[in-house]
Amino acid sequence: MPEQNLYDDEAFFEYFLKNRSSGVNFNDCIETPILLKMLPDLKGKRILDIGCGMGQHAKQYADSGAERVLGIDISEKMLRYAAEHFSAGNIEYRRLAMEDIGTLSEKFDLVTSSLAFDYAEDFEKLARDVYALIKDGGSFVFSMSHPMVTAWDGAYDRYTRTPQGERLYANVRNYCLEGLRKVDWVVSGYVCRHRMVSTLINSLIRAGFIIMECREAQLSDEMREKYPALFGGTIHRPEFIFFRCGKSGGQSLTGTIEQIRGYCLAGGREKTLRHAEAVARTAAYLAGIHGLDASKAVLAGMLHDISAVMAPREMLDTAVSRGMPLDPAEEKYPFLLHQRISALIAEETFSVTDREVLSAVGCHTTLRKNALGLDKAVFIADKISWDQEGTPPYHDELMRLAEESLDEACRFYIEYQFAHGAILMPHRWLTEALEDLRKGTGAAR
Repeated sequence: MPEQNLYDDEAFFEYFLKNRSSGVNFNDCIETPILLKMLPDLKGKRILDIGCGMGQHAKQYADSGAERVLGIDISEKMLRYAAEHFSAGNIEYRRLAMEDIGTLSEKFDLVTSSLAFDYAEDFEKLARDVYALIKDGGSFVFSMSHPMVTAWDGAYDRYTRTPQGERLYANVRNYCLEGLRKVDWVVSGYVCRHRMVSTLINSLIRAGFIIMECREAQLSDEMREKYPALFGGTIHRPEFIFFRCGKSGGQSLTGTIEQIRGYCLAGGREKTLRHAEAVARTAAYLAGIHGLDASKAVLAGMLHDISAVMAPREMLDTAVSRGMPLDPAEEKYPFLLHQRISALIAEETFSVTDREVLSAVGCHTTLRKNALGLDKAVFIADKISWDQEGTPPYHDELMRLAEESLDEACRFYIEYQFAHGAILMPHRWLTEALEDLRKGTGAAR
């Protein structure tokens, strides 16, 4: 059972309502905008909001096209407020502690939580319980107070200040001493749990999640200058930490990735493995932004260069023996076949049957016309996380575009390569993909 129910304390509840009603606070100006940006497309999704509080997020999810939103909290005052101010036909509010979510019988596409897990006594168990409630391919997006914040034990001021009260730097004391913190904040005996960043990460990994993105709270200089008394300390430490995690699809993603690692290392391709891991991370990040399946992006990223264990001549011999039609560019430069041979290995050696994954692997170098969203995400990830020394000259612009539009990013990269004479011999798929992108006739965007 929870150790406290702060929001049913009259003084704390009134403080919270007053703070949120101002419109200028840490929740509305920092935490909520970041959390919302990390969410996938909500249309048709079944969502669980743990620690739903006043219900603002639940209402936002409902208004964004969610099929169903279940908001749970232990505070009767909060649930009553949510029902009165943020209700909708596709929202249900229920009194339930986060420690008891294992009693829920339904599965969700997305589980979210905003600043509730600071109070969880056993975070690793909570992560396992959440994992069990998420459908294959689903997401887990949440925020917590940053461990630099929860480390505070009340013994000293949170900041070292000038005589005039200006914050010079944040005081972080007993960071490595995890566990209960009981301090006086708004009310006497406020309780939270402190955990190091590494503990949070490892708990999520052990629960089975793929960590696709982690962010730390940031605020603009303009806001700090406008409200120095409230936000002056945000330059010294992040107030919140955010995670976006995914649950793999039906087959064991973790097991397949370990097989891929072993295959690369056995073939002496450690450098290829490091590149594949970087591409998988970038592809998962882009997938999360554009509402694609992050677990498929990870798998495609890990497999995209798996044919590197073969020499180009061997790739050509394999293609000919299999009766693959060859592009003139592939005949002259057989290494271009590696994308198609990688897809072949993925299917035959690693038993990958997902057509989207195989498609993304099979065109990650050249792209193709009518490219799917996953094709584009892996294509771009391969270029951002390239396998050469240093940072590619187009990196910053390509990443900026990729976060906004995969189509624009793909078009920019291909045109950049042509403009800089980097194409040895144009592959038909590449030119058709560029024509497709210029017409705006590609497939799933």
